[in-house]
Amino acid sequence: SPLLLAALAYASPLVEVEAEARPTLITNVHILNEDGVVQGPFDVYLEGGRIEEIREVTDDPEVHTERVVNGSGATLLPGLVDAHV
Repeated sequence: SPLLLAALAYASPLVEVEAEARPTLITNVHILNEDGVVQGPFDVYLEGGRIEEIREVTDDPEVHTERVVNGSGATLLPGLVDAHV
């Protein structure tokens, strides 16, 4: 309906895109590997918009970053976007 379209047009975005990627640590997340097997959980460190390091979950990940995302219950799908190009 026109009212629904108008509401969607004025809705705020669901995802906030940053101009510059900040170093980020995603904790306790599972990863879907290239063979289609889900493994984990792992701590995943991102820097410059790329995966810099994947390691076992620890209480102190030794990576101090301004942004930490709790990945509990989530699964990372690295490179999936490339499959649609």
